[in-house]
Amino acid sequence: MQVVDRASCRGEEGVMTSRWSAQLVCLLAVTLVTVSVGADTVKRGTGPLRHATFELRNAVKVRFPEGAQHVRMWIALPQDNDPAQQVRDLKIDAPYPYRIERDSEGSRVLYLEAQSPKEKELTVVETFVVTRQEIRDHVDPSKARPLNSEFSRLHATDLFPNASFGMDPEFSYKEIPDPQEC
Repeated sequence: MQVVDRASCRGEEGVMTSRWSAQLVCLLAVTLVTVSVGADTVKRGTGPLRHATFELRNAVKVRFPEGAQHVRMWIALPQDNDPAQQVRDLKIDAPYPYRIERDSEGSRVLYLEAQSPKEKELTVVETFVVTRQEIRDHVDPSKARPLNSEFSRLHATDLFPNASFGMDPEFSYKEIPDPQEC
């Protein structure tokens, strides 16, 4: 099965198109908020929280292998459990029935199943509007430190494969030794 994923978003600054999944598009929205609203004259970290609204379209095209009898798809959806993000007007265009579920990590996903599909490919399109609010977090650089085994243990669910996400060993997490311990 070959997956082709295209996403685009229209923000206050224009249109962007790329090959990202819905989750990465939302990350892009956060980045664009920071960049597009960071150029004003308000001192950083003061004043009311800023926000930006984006119209997003995510199209996922799947090509089936010859003779496919049973096709199941899970597609990332915009998350509705982030207090700094409001999602509205979610519309899904799919050629087969689907349902919206939560995966093992609590993320919202679209699940679609097709029996004996007659087509050689299908496209699912999701469109939605997302408003991201600025998040202010004052980081103390003096408290930064290299990654170690304690960090790995505390963040294992984020750093290692799980039921929803497999990881190529080439890209897996590797502990970075503390230069002062070498």
